[in-house]
Amino acid sequence: MSNQKLSKVFLVLCDIFFINLSFILSLVFRFIFDIPVSLLKNYILLVIPIALIYIISFKLLNLYDSLWSYASVDELLSIIIANVLCNSMVVAISLISPIRLPYSVIIFAGILITMFTTSLRLAFRLYSRVSILKNKVDKGGFKRVLIVGAGYAGISLLKDINITPKYCYLPVGFIDDNPYKKNKVISGV
Repeated sequence: MSNQKLSKVFLVLCDIFFINLSFILSLVFRFIFDIPVSLLKNYILLVIPIALIYIISFKLLNLYDSLWSYASVDELLSIIIANVLCNSMVVAISLISPIRLPYSVIIFAGILITMFTTSLRLAFRLYSRVSILKNKVDKGGFKRVLIVGAGYAGISLLKDINITPKYCYLPVGFIDDNPYKKNKVISGV
């Protein structure tokens, strides 16, 4: 199995785990460890449909096809939109189904799922950034550089330097003629 397929399988399994963990934690917090047996039975009946709603929606919204090592605000918005959509579907099902969970549990679970799925995917980016930095450190010292221009091109160059293992540069600042950008920090530089 290729790394890409393995990564997708890992994401799906983690999502299933986090979806269920979120609903269980929501039930625990809502009922302060005294969950009514009827609600536990309802949850057990809804485990598979809820997981399928989330997994299929995530697949349709391409959350398993993104390059998470390059995740940005766009991917974050995709995660939030997907989770709001899924949570809305679970609420709608709870409205029409005889098997119900309290809305407070569904909404809190949705918030937790959003937090968990976002954290998992951004961990890919963090891991990528740390491994690239480790590779750069292993190669030897860094050459300190200044980047001319603190606009889009300069920031794009900074990001490229940070994510490309073969560049052993350490950006230490920007040079720009815009007085507003003087003494400002841009992307950590």
